[in-house]
Order: sequence, then structure tokens, then C-alpha cells
Amino acid sequence: MAAIKTIALFSMCLTSCLGLPVYAAGPSYNSYSDAKGAVEVIDPDGYAGAPFFPICISENRLKLVHTQYYGFDGQIHHGTIRVLDALAPAVKNIFNTLLKQKFAINSMVASPIQGNYVIPHVLQPGYISFITNDDGDNTAAYSCRPITGGSLPSLHAYGAAIDLNPRENPYIGINWDTGAITGIIPKDGYKNINRRKFRFGKPVPIGRSEDVIDVFADNGIVYWGGYWNYPIDYMHFEITRVNAILLMAMTPVDAAKYFKLYTRFYNRCKAQFPVAYKQSRFSDLTNTVHTITGKAALELYQESPQRLFNSVEHIFDHISEKACVKK
Repeated sequence: MAAIKTIALFSMCLTSCLGLPVYAAGPSYNSYSDAKGAVEVIDPDGYAGAPFFPICISENRLKLVHTQYYGFDGQIHHGTIRVLDALAPAVKNIFNTLLKQKFAINSMVASPIQGNYVIPHVLQPGYISFITNDDGDNTAAYSCRPITGGSLPSLHAYGAAIDLNPRENPYIGINWDTGAITGIIPKDGYKNINRRKFRFGKPVPIGRSEDVIDVFADNGIVYWGGYWNYPIDYMHFEITRVNAILLMAMTPVDAAKYFKLYTRFYNRCKAQFPVAYKQSRFSDLTNTVHTITGKAALELYQESPQRLFNSVEHIFDHISEKACVKK
């Protein structure tokens, strides 16, 4: 029942918060036409009448990024990572920068294109994704799966999140009510729970996500799982779900244009309000559009793409603390 309730709440938000349609029960694998072919929807098998909603991004909106990375062995290796098309240039730049900095990465192999998963069938203890498998330490992005320990689609299912060196930057599950640790992914990530860089008698750790937060943020991937209270997800970098759905609802050309503006907004605000941004009190462009116009960015885009881009232009012409800084 909890899973059905979660699905229903998420579906309601797609309609009320984002203006996306939610489909009634029907044939499995319907096209999600209002999202420009970006995603597919699936009937949760066995739950008659359960609503449809976006599960995983379709292949034509994913880009395979080829890059080089500096390994833990001190050698340069070839890597691949699969992401939402609008993010691909930024992701390429991120890993070029990490290579120049000689930031160590253990492995970087893109996960394969996968079919949609069925929500009720994955709510089993011990569910582990391609990205965070027990034995691996692979840096990756796209993976058609739910959020860890939950039922909603992960941002990895949209190619809108990156997990960096999972073993060095573990996911720590924490019980909301008791505060007890419920699990660590991957299993041997417990060796890296202590996040102090300099400790008496210990070697300086490498491959830690704290060292590259600004590299990701300066390229538009501004949210980090280490900011969270529970769970704590040190490996995880993402754009928000609102931003992911907005970009998927856009044409690829508009999505690329918007994400460039999104990144430019972050960097311009960071330059103007450096103390606030050092304290992670940033407001992203999509939030600011909503604050300034009173309408969600997706709603503006659905009315007219130009209306959204005109609003963004107006925001750039009137950069202010209200626009840039989260209170």
C-alpha cells in the first residue's frame, strides 16, 4: 500500500506541480508524447488502475560521452558515461577538468541501455543497481532503476545524475524515525565513512567527492548528495527532478540552450555573491523563474518556448540577491 500511495503522490505532483499529464490504466509501453518522445510510460503490472508516469528516458535522448580519466594506478584510461543529451557537453568538460587535476577515478564504464522496470517488482530488500553494485567501484550516470530504497524513478533513470567513485564516496541509508544506519552501498564503503581528509597516522584519501563539488557545480550539476541529512549519498551529483523533467519535455535543441543558460546563471550569481555560494546558499535558474514570474518554468515552456526564454533573459538583465541567493 505504501508503494501505491507513493506512486499516486508522485503522479499528482506531475500534474499539479509540473503540468505533466498522468495516464489512466491501459496498454503497457505507451509513448509519452507531451515529452517530445523523451520518456516512455509503463503500466505497473498487477495494479489495475494505477497511474502512468515517466519511468526511464528513451534511448534517443541519451548521449554516450567518451572521455579520459586519471586512474588510481596513476595511468590515464579511456572511459564512457551515458547522460541526458543536454548535459553531455557539461559532463565532457567536467571529466576533462578532473583529468587535468589528476583526480583519481577507479572505473568509468557506461551502463547499457535498459528497458523500463516495473515499479512494484523492484521493491525488494537488497536491490542494487548497476552503478552501486556490491563489488564494483564504477563511476556512471544513466541506469534505468528506482531511487535507492524507494519506488520513484531515480534521476539516474533520466541520465540526470552521476555517481562518482562509489566505494570512496558511499551511500549511507539512515532511518528517518530512529536515526539508525540502515545500510551502506557499496558494502565496503564503510571504510570511507570518516570524511576527514587529514587524519593522524592515516594516508590522505583520494577520489573523494568533496574535492570536486565546485567542478560539477560550475558546469551546472550543482546538487550533491553529501548535502543531505538522510540518506547521505557522497557519490551522487544531480540536477533536480524538476529540472530533469523540464529538459526532457523540451526539444533537444531547446534543452541544450536552456541548460547552458542554467549553468551561466549559476556562475554569474556565484561571481556576484561569492560568500553565499561558498555557503551553498544558491538558487538555481528554474527556481528563480518560478519566484520571479509566479509560474513554473515548464508551464511557461508549454505556453510558448519563447515565453520561457524571454523570462530568462529578463532575469539575466536584473541579476539580484533575490534571484541568486536562497534564504
